[in-house]
Amino acid sequence: AEAVGSDLDTRIRRAALYDLDDGFAFGQLRAACPGAPDGRIRRVLHLLRDEGRLRCEGRGRSARWVRVPEAS
Repeated sequence: AEAVGSDLDTRIRRAALYDLDDGFAFGQLRAACPGAPDGRIRRVLHLLRDEGRLRCEGRGRSARWVRVPEAS
């Protein structure tokens, strides 16, 4: 079961970091990851934020997730 779980996390991460347009809303990420529970998506977003890969702008339904450029 663990492999399936981490595979889902990987799919969510890939969508958030590469597939979606920058400044995406939670609902867009949810649509890109069918079958992923909201709590799981939220947890991955918060991990990416803590890793410094994303930042959240705004609150609630108007919140947008923006990629943080990697330091070169």
